[in-house]
Amino acid sequence: MKKKSNSQSAFFNLRVFIGLFLAVASISLLALSEIATANAGGLLVGSGLTCGFPGNTWHAQLARNTVQYTFALSQPAANEFALFETHDPWFSTFIKDAITATGHTYTVFTPADLATVNFSDYRVVILNWDDTPLVGFITPYTAAIPALEAYAGAGGVVWVQAAFAVAQDKSKTGAVNMRGQWRLRTGTVGEPG
Repeated sequence: MKKKSNSQSAFFNLRVFIGLFLAVASISLLALSEIATANAGGLLVGSGLTCGFPGNTWHAQLARNTVQYTFALSQPAANEFALFETHDPWFSTFIKDAITATGHTYTVFTPADLATVNFSDYRVVILNWDDTPLVGFITPYTAAIPALEAYAGAGGVVWVQAAFAVAQDKSKTGAVNMRGQWRLRTGTVGEPG
């Protein structure tokens, strides 16, 4: 009867040990990713940089990067982008062009529609207040903050493009509340991973 050498037995046991270790590690990583996904909040992207002001040379790239970033971090929904705006800022369509250039679709709404749109029907909600006087959006936006927070809290993505126009009468201007009670993940906009 042949007896196995110690080196073969040790090799076999090492392979079994490594296999078990990898299996346990894989299951642990899977469990952690499920927990992280279940507890993940949404994303709020706030930008005071203009996307379309004449003379800027970076606005198209900024818009494209932000579209890719927000879509990459969004959750599946029936529609892709909901774009709330009063007009094309500075007569430019950089955000719309960036959405379509990256192969996505959008639906345009006015600020008044913030009260009636079901945000969860969209992967990304864009509030494009560029070149818009504060009076043009502040009332419906303020009223919609709880619904936007709930949407983002459930994993939705909200992008606030807030290079809004300053009125001639400085007493009629104010800051857009992008922090307030928002409890969301934030990050740097760049090329998505």
